[in-house]
Amino acid sequence: MIAIVIAWTGKTSRIPRSLHALLLRNGASPERIEQIDDNKLTVYHTNSLPLEIRSRFTSDLGFVADYLNEGSFERRKGQEIIHLEALCDMMEAVTGDARFTEQVRELMEKKKGKKIMMCEYINQMEAKGEAKMTALLERLYDLGRREDAEQAVRDLETRARLYREFSNCQCEGICFGNMHGSGKFISV
Repeated sequence: MIAIVIAWTGKTSRIPRSLHALLLRNGASPERIEQIDDNKLTVYHTNSLPLEIRSRFTSDLGFVADYLNEGSFERRKGQEIIHLEALCDMMEAVTGDARFTEQVRELMEKKKGKKIMMCEYINQMEAKGEAKMTALLERLYDLGRREDAEQAVRDLETRARLYREFSNCQCEGICFGNMHGSGKFISV
């Protein structure tokens, strides 16, 4: 019996709170609906769950719920990831950020069947981010753009703009932007 619905987008819902209404909306015939008990549905919006509810998630779903609410995995850094590939696929699907899936293979190769803790995944993602930031700053200093480098450190919007500016190449992620010829290549 359906009693709980997990909504992945929005803080409000057009999901009916009645099982009958939900089935009617999805094309079930009134004759069929008469054969089914009408139950109240509880809808959980994953991006607005209170900590008390999220704390009950002991599986990988807890990582997703925490990330959607807090923007990080910090609270669960000591928790084991059970289904790394599925978790990263879900994170990419709900955030649109491909970095989650780009790093799965690398981490799985390192661990080769051993437990993978969230803190290891966080460390790997942070290392990639630091390498990207370092390459940006080096490029800016090489071009004599000291003020842009200082702003990139202090302001997230400026940093995002500069990443876009230096990522107009067609190398499919092999280098960092227009760094061809500079000898500074990093994977992004």
